[in-house]
Amino acid sequence: MLSLRVMPKKFISLVGLLLCTAPLLRAQAVMDDGLSSWVVRTAKKVFHLLTDPNPKLDTTCIYQMPLPWTAGLETAHITSTADLHTDVTESPLPGTTGATSEYGMDFNLQNHFCHKVGASFGYGGLSAGYGIEVGARREERNTYFSLGLSGDAYGIQVQNYVISDYIEKTGGPYGRSAVSGYPGCLRDFAVDAYYVFNNRRFAYSAVYKGQKIQRRSVGSWMLSGRYLQGDLQVDDRDAEFLEITDGLSRYKTDQVSLGGGYSLNWVLLHRDPVEWATARGLRNLTLNLTALPMMSLYTDVDSYHNLAGRDPARTRNEGKLSIAFQAHAALGFCWDRYSVNVQAHYNRFGFYGASQNLWDRDRSLQYDINTRAFFQDLTAKVQFYVRF
Repeated sequence: MLSLRVMPKKFISLVGLLLCTAPLLRAQAVMDDGLSSWVVRTAKKVFHLLTDPNPKLDTTCIYQMPLPWTAGLETAHITSTADLHTDVTESPLPGTTGATSEYGMDFNLQNHFCHKVGASFGYGGLSAGYGIEVGARREERNTYFSLGLSGDAYGIQVQNYVISDYIEKTGGPYGRSAVSGYPGCLRDFAVDAYYVFNNRRFAYSAVYKGQKIQRRSVGSWMLSGRYLQGDLQVDDRDAEFLEITDGLSRYKTDQVSLGGGYSLNWVLLHRDPVEWATARGLRNLTLNLTALPMMSLYTDVDSYHNLAGRDPARTRNEGKLSIAFQAHAALGFCWDRYSVNVQAHYNRFGFYGASQNLWDRDRSLQYDINTRAFFQDLTAKVQFYVRF
């Protein structure tokens, strides 16, 4: 128990401590407020950068939509093919008199058109989409994910495919051919980037769910780059198929490609909006054609062999320079704040090694139906209901 003589000293010390701490607490609160304000200001600047019209744009060729939000449904039909040829050399076991044998093996994974249904959302130059396979159900659901960012002169698109289908193997010792008893899995992860030179008059994203509308036919030269990671894997339970492939169970590749080409926006129909602030009266039909030859500057392939009682052994194969190619075509129709897009994409990337060649091709056909200012309209309807 504290005595009365000690109490004033304790009280005075406590008060002094609080007086000394208060400025520090106030400074910390000011710092927190300043940090919060900086975060808010930065977020606003980013949003304005993505949505506000660029004053340098040539408005006779490009019309920027005043409605930043978009939401839509999308349907995609995707097929992907991976062709692999590998040369194998087998030497006789020590102590035996067998001859060295050389042979080649070819693998092929090509799924039938995979039908995906999903949704997409966007704000300005930001967009995201996700889709899942419909139809025949497999143990591993085929999925599709995309994330994009586009500006006046640049764009970045991240895509991820997961496709599960049976693997066909041809060639090899004794000419044995077989089809896997279990579905194999192909995963493709790609990051695509581009830069448009004529960005004041040409909007590459106009037909690909962008915020800009091409008013006149214009083309532009482009630079492009791609990072591709592919992973083709046999099901571990497929012992019979692994025996025929001599234990070859997985291929994983990484590739960096750079190149460039030409893109054209061909405006087939255009009518300016009657109300520019809401895009009411807008009518536009634009076709985009893009060809982008590329060179793979860095490639490598990791092959995995299943060994009895051991973890799969990995072999690294360094690649040579190889030619890659991308082609895109899209048709977009806009009326008022609604739009319908049909897109076709073709990507072909290869790997050349000392004893292995690997081709990865994917083709997709996609339909999108979008509405703009979706969230603003929803908010307006809620307010209207509450008010009355």
